[in-house]
Amino acid sequence: MVRTFTEKEKNILYKNIPLQKQGHNVSWETVLFIILNIILFTFSLKVILFDHNPFSAEGEDDLASFFYFFVGFIPLCVISFLVIVALFISIRGLIVYVKYGKYAVQNIYHVARIEVIQGRNDEDFIIQIFNTKDVKIEIKVYLKIYVESSFKTDFLEEIEKYRMSGSQNIDISFQKVLRITESKSPSRMAYINSSDFSTDIKLDSDQEIDSFHDFLKTKYDLIYSLRTKELLFISFSGEYIEKQIDIIVKDVENKIVYYVDFE
Repeated sequence: MVRTFTEKEKNILYKNIPLQKQGHNVSWETVLFIILNIILFTFSLKVILFDHNPFSAEGEDDLASFFYFFVGFIPLCVISFLVIVALFISIRGLIVYVKYGKYAVQNIYHVARIEVIQGRNDEDFIIQIFNTKDVKIEIKVYLKIYVESSFKTDFLEEIEKYRMSGSQNIDISFQKVLRITESKSPSRMAYINSSDFSTDIKLDSDQEIDSFHDFLKTKYDLIYSLRTKELLFISFSGEYIEKQIDIIVKDVENKIVYYVDFE
């Protein structure tokens, strides 16, 4: 299927950074956007509502002049905002179109089987997805264990039981980690989830991935640039697939992130 790039895809392509690595810091584009809005709004305010106020006579404002200012203030603010938005979208679109073209090719594949294997390097495990043509997609998943700070002592005592004699690190099977977080933490004071992932695809996924379970679905789409033929994104859809994850989580202590629950 040939289609135009979505606004989310264009934003990722413009930044040239995978969505899950972009973070939430204020970018220079955001600062520039705010500054340009202030400049344009201030200039419009001065020219339209002050310098060319038809109800202002000899510098003395009457009720009609005030009403003119009141009625024009909000529309002027909105118009200034929309002009800057349109400017940024146009520039972003131009940069993306020059590099990747305007159109994307989206191919849908049905999943034939999924294999989960132990990580080869610093990733914790690898999800291998095979489609009906036996073509393989690999997703490297990196894990973190999130523990509420008040549960810290209990959690550390529990995982300490799995330390091998003389070993500096604690290695525990994924299923045992799940049991610890679920049985010892009924109120979700601890849970294991993906902290990051990577694929062989240039910009990974165009979706917000909340959990490694989001990869375990019955269908996936590969999204290419029509002009460059470059594979840019993968997205997942369909029903969830139940899959046992039989891997060893290595150096568990180093994967713990403590947080404070203010609720």
